[in-house]
Amino acid sequence: MGGKGRIGRFISEKITEIEEKVPIETESYFEPFVGMCGVMRHVSDTKPKFACDYSPDIIHLWNDCQNGWEPPSYLSREERDFQKTQKSSALRCFAAHGTSFGGMCWGSYLGDLNNGKKCIETSSRSIVKVSKMLKDVTFLDSRSYSDFSPEKSTIYCDPPYVTARKTILSTDNFKNFDHEEFWNVMRAWVKSGNIVIVSEYTAPDDFVPVWEKKLNLSVVRNKTITHSRIEKLFIHESHENYM
Repeated sequence: MGGKGRIGRFISEKITEIEEKVPIETESYFEPFVGMCGVMRHVSDTKPKFACDYSPDIIHLWNDCQNGWEPPSYLSREERDFQKTQKSSALRCFAAHGTSFGGMCWGSYLGDLNNGKKCIETSSRSIVKVSKMLKDVTFLDSRSYSDFSPEKSTIYCDPPYVTARKTILSTDNFKNFDHEEFWNVMRAWVKSGNIVIVSEYTAPDDFVPVWEKKLNLSVVRNKTITHSRIEKLFIHESHENYM
């Protein structure tokens, strides 16, 4: 589940390469948009690892999984809809993502598929499997990325993309995301002695692409591939000469 589920390993490998080339000795690894840990699950860095997300449900999920909680193998549509009205919890996160087509927040209910029960069970097993790869990660209380002031960190950001504004499945947090503020914060983090790496399709001129990968996908259930996209990683131009 999650937007980086298929390419997280490749992104993690590129992050390691960037760390080796940019002459900054970082003391920690930080993901302020950790989501479903598509990249974090592959990070082998021995430095302390920290993660956060604006969604309290996501933080509840990973914290509770670290403490032994496991999601149910199935949720009916009624049980899923009930969770929409409940306070933030690991179960609510599983209902929102683990029972939705493509892992999209409250997307099409997987149980409507012919093999729906098996799909939800697979989501449950996947979360358990991933959580076992995150034992050395500290999940911080849910908050905005801009509340942090990291120093000497390798920072990987997977923010809402500019194109999310045009997607009907995007949440309000994605559609209302202030991209200009985001890039200003990234510039400030670079000046604070961090290595900042950003996933996006496009970026301001002072952030340069250092990696890309073409992905074919469909976001419509029961449809064949509808389009392709080029996922990219960007770093600040002040680090470009080292790559």
